[in-house]
Amino acid sequence: MPEFPKPVVVVSQCLGFSACRWDGTSVVSEAVSRLCQWVECKPICAEVEIGLGTPRAPVRIIANGSQVALVQPETGIDYTADMRAFCDSCLAELGPVDGFILKSKSPSCGLRDTKIYQESGKSVLTAKGAGFLGSAVLSRYANVPIEDETRLEDVRLREHFYTRLFCQAHFRQVLAKGTMRELVHFHSEQKLLLMAYNQAALKRMNRIIANPDKHKTAEVMAEYASNYYAALAHPPRTTSVINVLMAALEYLSDKLSASEKAHFLEVLAQYRAGIMPLSECIKVLQTWATTFKQAGLQRQQFLHPFPAALAS
Repeated sequence: MPEFPKPVVVVSQCLGFSACRWDGTSVVSEAVSRLCQWVECKPICAEVEIGLGTPRAPVRIIANGSQVALVQPETGIDYTADMRAFCDSCLAELGPVDGFILKSKSPSCGLRDTKIYQESGKSVLTAKGAGFLGSAVLSRYANVPIEDETRLEDVRLREHFYTRLFCQAHFRQVLAKGTMRELVHFHSEQKLLLMAYNQAALKRMNRIIANPDKHKTAEVMAEYASNYYAALAHPPRTTSVINVLMAALEYLSDKLSASEKAHFLEVLAQYRAGIMPLSECIKVLQTWATTFKQAGLQRQQFLHPFPAALAS
């Protein structure tokens, strides 16, 4: 098994770290609990940081035209300036970050499902969107995996998040070393993964690595990075993944019996039908690659995108 980097992940503090929600509770997220054994977590609660106690009267996002405010209806206090100042200072001081897991529906941390109310005596619900911190994170960390705890309950989204998190943390180490040798080695181990995610991007990145115009290393790395982040931005299509799984099987085809190949095809059928997660398909290949000492296949990060303990 490869050694995995320890990604830095910013997590909403109420997701199992402390009972700091407005009503004095916390939320248990199995995905967060398991992940925190493998990453460096940075818990944060924006509402506590701006001086709101626990428990506290709820705050709401109130829209007035194109402007939004963070208001506590019970007291009428407007916390907009305090929250914006906190978001700016917090994100400026974070340092390197490999991912975010933020609380869904929160007026501070929500990413897409926070309730936004119309400014009126009745506070009519008019839309849903991002909270203040969530919005700031989305705008400043375009290349970083960002999710909320509810979407991580979806196995496909969860394994995609884990894949981006650990692969991009590894890539950050490569960028820090700053050598073509490290970049070429990294790319060679990423080929099946990139084939599954985005074949067009893989072709571009092959040309970037070849560097026919002899660009400086820093320029090559910058161009490679922009393509790499874009390639992993969205979950891969099932059909593309199946094609790569079949390509990986070719490394082993002369070692396998007819019944073993039939078993793998059944596993693929279950993955295609949405019954089985991708990690289970990969686990079969991992076992065979180890058994038959297929070093070339074993080195592919596609077979080890994140720690096995996190597999669904």
